[in-house]
Amino acid sequence: TIPELAAHTLDILPNVQWEPEAKMAKTSVKNALLKLVDFKLADLTELDGSEYLRPYQRVGVNFMTFAKKALLADDMGVGKTLQAITALIELGTERNLIIVPSTLKLNWDAEFKKHFDISPTIIGGTKKKRKELWQSEAKFIIANYDLFTVDRDWGDLPHTWDAIICDEIVYLKNHSAQRTKAIKKLNGDDYIQRVIIKAIKHNIAIYAIHTNLDNVINGVNSTIAKKLGLVNCKILQPKYDILRQLIVYCPQSHSKQLRESLFSLGAGAIGSYEQCSFTSKGIGTFFPKNTSKPFAGKIGELHEEPEDCLEMIFPKNIEAAIIECINKNHPYEEVAFQMFNLDIKYKNVGSGLIGELKESSEEKDFLFSLKKKMNTSSVRHTNLLNKKIKKVAVCGGAGSFLLSTAISQNADIFISSDFKYHEFFDADNKLVVADIGHFESEQYTKGLIYDLLRKKITNFAVHLSQVNTNPINYI
Repeated sequence: TIPELAAHTLDILPNVQWEPEAKMAKTSVKNALLKLVDFKLADLTELDGSEYLRPYQRVGVNFMTFAKKALLADDMGVGKTLQAITALIELGTERNLIIVPSTLKLNWDAEFKKHFDISPTIIGGTKKKRKELWQSEAKFIIANYDLFTVDRDWGDLPHTWDAIICDEIVYLKNHSAQRTKAIKKLNGDDYIQRVIIKAIKHNIAIYAIHTNLDNVINGVNSTIAKKLGLVNCKILQPKYDILRQLIVYCPQSHSKQLRESLFSLGAGAIGSYEQCSFTSKGIGTFFPKNTSKPFAGKIGELHEEPEDCLEMIFPKNIEAAIIECINKNHPYEEVAFQMFNLDIKYKNVGSGLIGELKESSEEKDFLFSLKKKMNTSSVRHTNLLNKKIKKVAVCGGAGSFLLSTAISQNADIFISSDFKYHEFFDADNKLVVADIGHFESEQYTKGLIYDLLRKKITNFAVHLSQVNTNPINYI
């Protein structure tokens, strides 16, 4: 048979020095091929009452259910989708994920309904809606590659499935692509995967907000600033392309409701102010056609409606929620609104923090105080410049990329971690660089999270871990 011939071919390969991993791979392939010897194609051509399957399709279904891990390859239009769905149903698996190109989602949905009268759950819509769909008890979930790649990092996204089908597997041909990495099975090969697997086994949710807290004014860096007693703090390097401007036209009878609904999502926040907006009045016109259902006016007649033009800004991360809110709270069948990207700094989001000491300090005095307040065994620093410390820049974690920014803002000292040898030279006697260690710079962040949880969820028991996870030790 072909499997026997292929297995034999592996044995007659040149007698070279096989690497251990290659030898294991060779053995695995050979065993898989020999296993297929027991797979009798001739015995599987009976329909067994499955009238919707052709004989060759029955062979494909039995092959997949027999092999468990299989690649089904054939020409277009021969029913691979039908075979795959049938295999899932015959396997009886409870949690089934089907990942397909976005253009094929409706095709899979139609096949489920046509042959099995099953309506699978299709992932789509806003982020909130997709989370609800992922968390549903649906037996069959269909997602396209790009959405799955985006959504996979959510802590509440299922990480284990009884069966996974990937349609158009060519989408995974690049092993280093994010979509390929997203679909690989968790196998415990490294400490990160072992932590995730252990959390799953004990029904523990992991909420990773490291980058988020690094880039907000009241996050990791504000914790350092408070420890050091800094005042007049602001983001060291604000981010661009964060803000959007919304312009929406609404009947005056509903503009207040719409405006308040948008405010409740976080629109209209500018620095220390909330619910900031601008309203101008005008007259909107529209001509309802026969197929329309107008909120006001009559079909076939030009209508004029007193409207308010509402303008406000919002951060781009809530854009989908803003659109959903407009469609929900606006009375028109077709809503007129515009959104613009604002290429300006968003002073509440960005990297690092810069502030001032209430009173200037001698360099050595400040460094000894820094060592004590940040509970670190050592502080690596550049040459002292024999001038007092007043303006202080900080960045929790690895922050050498902000050194030039700290210099441009006339900081007297820049506190961060993970500086490489040659990066200390970049200070160029323009300020003092103080490297306090990566773990040490972020160690108090868990207290920040603790306080937030206690404030937001008053009936929730919060416990701080006492485990020291710093991989670096000092003598």
